[in-house]
Amino acid sequence: MGIWIRSQDGKALLEVNKVYIKTDNSLWSASACLGEYSSDERACEVLEEIQEQIEAKSVYKMPRK
Repeated sequence: MGIWIRSQDGKALLEVNKVYIKTDNSLWSASACLGEYSSDERACEVLEEIQEQIEAKSVYKMPRK
C-alpha cells in the first residue's frame, strides 16, 4: 500500500509506492510529475516530508514552492 499524494498543481490525486527526484529538481512517481522545486535541497526536503507522512500514514499535499 502506498501513500495518497495530491500533485503540486492540484490536478491529480495519486496513490504512489515510489517517489524519486529527477535532475531538474522535480519529484516523480512512475510517469506522473508530483511537483517541481527550485533546488535539489528543497526537493529533498519535500521528499523527507513525504517520508514522514508515510510513517504517520496520512495524505500528503505537495507544497507550491
